[in-house]
Amino acid sequence: MNHLKASDTEGVDPELLKEDREQMATIYFNLYLSSLSNDDKEKARDYNLKSIEYNALVHGQNSLEVSNGRFI
Repeated sequence: MNHLKASDTEGVDPELLKEDREQMATIYFNLYLSSLSNDDKEKARDYNLKSIEYNALVHGQNSLEVSNGRFI
């Protein structure tokens, strides 16, 4: 995963950062669904992994919330 460095988020309101990450997870999940619809499995996989990455940043790596199943 490509985590932001602490210095990248320094001074940023934690609630806004959380909302941004949740929105990014949703955007990547929607791109995942779109790629599946277009039968582009490689892109779908990449978008799904990015969605999971952002969910992990919000909810913690071991949380069940990291699963994209919560969006379905």
